Amino acid sequence: MSSSGCYKVTATAENSCGDSANAAPVNNVFVTSCFAPIRQGEGTAAIWSSDLKLDGGRLQVVVNGDSVTYPDRGRTFGTSRLRGGENRMEATVVEGAGKGGSWRIDLGGSEAVAAGSLRVIAGEVESITSTAITFRLKGLAGERVAFVFVNKR
Repeated sequence: MSSSGCYKVTATAENSCGDSANAAPVNNVFVTSCFAPIRQGEGTAAIWSSDLKLDGGRLQVVVNGDSVTYPDRGRTFGTSRLRGGENRMEATVVEGAGKGGSWRIDLGGSEAVAAGSLRVIAGEVESITSTAITFRLKGLAGERVAFVFVNKR
């Protein structure tokens, strides 16, 4: 595998008699490699984890207006290309059951993000650390949160 990212993993097991069975596919498996996920000359990347605790929830996450992902409920991982200096991450609830919940975004796995540089632009903050923010969510489609952080590279 030549790059990091989220993948869907499938497997088939075969015994010595030639019988085989297929395992159910596993989605959102985050794979890292010893190679940078962004090619040289394209800038640096942020590695992040998302933990969405929202009944029937799904987000649209946009980084710097061009990198888009759609994390579902539960824990998922992603990478996003960064600019030099300040970067912006926005999340919009695209599906929700109208019940309250939370979204935790953690940039601690990325060496490119300057610890302590997180600054909230929009949304109700439940907690904030030097590399992670937990937002309170109402669970309504269209609800938006946003923050900025600094790329230290």
